[in-house]
Amino acid sequence: MKQSTEKLAFSGVCIALSMVLEWLRYFSLPMGGSVTACSMLFATLPGFFFGTGYGLLSGFAYGLIISFFLKPEFYSPAQFVVDYIFAFSALGLSGLFSRKKHGLYIGYIVASPWTFLLRLPVRPALLRRVCSGRHESGMVLFPLQHQLYQY
Repeated sequence: MKQSTEKLAFSGVCIALSMVLEWLRYFSLPMGGSVTACSMLFATLPGFFFGTGYGLLSGFAYGLIISFFLKPEFYSPAQFVVDYIFAFSALGLSGLFSRKKHGLYIGYIVASPWTFLLRLPVRPALLRRVCSGRHESGMVLFPLQHQLYQY
């Protein structure tokens, strides 16, 4: 009982630290999202220290807390599930590398892009903008791609 209480308390502290760092934003992006001070690093720690199960569960809790307390931006239940629940639960994948040398670094490098990749398809305007190669100012982002679509 004592060991599971310690794991739960540690996971709660890591989620709280992630939330504090989530508020410390360097800048916010116009289509949602922001650049923060390593807020996802603390969310990956329970997975690294206690295994993938605890990591997935604490990532799930982190996604729920962010979605309801920090500027919720979702327009359908499916987007909520993919954008917050699946994406932040993916931070628990750091537990897969807990027994390896430099496992924390590898786990963070593997888990963080999954969070971004799972959130990308639910932002159709951003996806459309990136695929078209145009910025809202009319500037062409990818000139070669623009020339291919011109003809």
